[in-house]
Amino acid sequence: MQSDWTLQDIGYSIGFAKQPNFNLIFKKNTGITPAEFRKQYHASQTSPTVVYHSPARPLRAES
Repeated sequence: MQSDWTLQDIGYSIGFAKQPNFNLIFKKNTGITPAEFRKQYHASQTSPTVVYHSPARPLRAES
């Protein structure tokens, strides 16, 4: 996991111009925020347990 990037840089690198949009989509699909994911990862030094949803429709960034 690339952990030296800021969450804003990660969101921008995958196409989100605004951090709140990245946070919203990430949380809708994982149940936790990117910051919570990072905190869990660092606490365990392994991938945290995350429940992924199977959305009824394809994931799209909201504008």
